Amino acid sequence: MSEEQFKQRWLYTPFNAQLIDKTVSFYPKPKISPDERPEIQAHLAESEKNQLNSLHRGHLGIPEEILKAGASQYATMCSNINNKFMLCKQETHGDPRACLKLGNAVSDCAGEFFREALNRCNKELLDYSDCMEQDPRRRPVFCRRVQLAWDKCALEKLGLDKQFWTSAAGPVVEGTVPEKPKNPLQLKPTVRMDDPVEVKF
Repeated sequence: MSEEQFKQRWLYTPFNAQLIDKTVSFYPKPKISPDERPEIQAHLAESEKNQLNSLHRGHLGIPEEILKAGASQYATMCSNINNKFMLCKQETHGDPRACLKLGNAVSDCAGEFFREALNRCNKELLDYSDCMEQDPRRRPVFCRRVQLAWDKCALEKLGLDKQFWTSAAGPVVEGTVPEKPKNPLQLKPTVRMDDPVEVKF
């Protein structure tokens, strides 16, 4: 075995002076989803493939402290689409298929917000989140100085203020909303719905 092949296969760590074989892994190999198998994909309609692709998009991968640090500005930017999504879930009794498009829109909005926040206000957001991480309950009361810096940067470079918390009461959502289902659980009419015994005279 040549020296180059040796380096490609083995990882030498001088700190503990041991050789680790990189070709051996004790972790299970990732399994593909059943719908990704060619014999199953051949029987799926195009709409079913689009629904399944929406389910495979995964998480944002943002740590908890960064999510909480940017929550106020995120609510200002994405509250309308979030409310539409929650309204859709409420009216369809949690049927996941009815709200896939809105769920994707929520993920897109969150991804866009945190991508721009980390690109334009990286230091301020990370300083604020690092400060909140010191407290087990993630309270911002001890981090007002770095919070002010983050709020100022978000207002100047992202154009987002914390107006979500101070805005007057108004409609839950703006614009078009999904059509409300008439009978999402497919319930049949029964005597209980029109019981003459309960009629008050």
